[in-house]
Amino acid sequence: MTNSTVSVSSSPWWTVLLRGLLAIALGILLLASPEFAIGALALILGFFAVIDGVLMIVVALGERKEYSRWVLLLIQGLIAVIIGIVVLFSPVVSAGVASVLLLWLFVIYGVILGLASIVASTERSGSGRTWGIVGGVLTLLFGIVLAVFLIVNPRGVVELSLWIIAIWALISGVVLVIASFRVKSGKIAAF
Repeated sequence: MTNSTVSVSSSPWWTVLLRGLLAIALGILLLASPEFAIGALALILGFFAVIDGVLMIVVALGERKEYSRWVLLLIQGLIAVIIGIVVLFSPVVSAGVASVLLLWLFVIYGVILGLASIVASTERSGSGRTWGIVGGVLTLLFGIVLAVFLIVNPRGVVELSLWIIAIWALISGVVLVIASFRVKSGKIAAF
């Protein structure tokens, strides 16, 4: 369907708002308490990925009749949930090696999520397309920047990655919050 405006009932605006607020909270927590965050990085990011993935699945299923690329959003959500569950239930989460492995999982998460968001947004028009592409590019850049840091300095990357993840979460969260009100007003469809 070429119509980029989907009714609020089929695309809950609050799911986009909740994703944005969750991302902002993650960013603030990572910046405010890096010592705690290093110890709890796996749990924080695991829960974030699961909740973000579930919300993407809700939107995808709600838009399946109006949005021909809803399957991409569903796949994004499923990948996020799977990565989150792997991170939460990994038996080696507390080991140093797990931190680097965990970060590589989030490189994969960022690249796949970013690319899928960009591709899925090409069907939209106007600001829905713009916001979707901006969010996808930010997430893709997050994955690429994190990968570069992991390659260049794998030992020192954990603390630095907290800053990268925090900045990405804050920017993505703000973009999602703004977009949620555009979804609520009916100007764009949820993404």
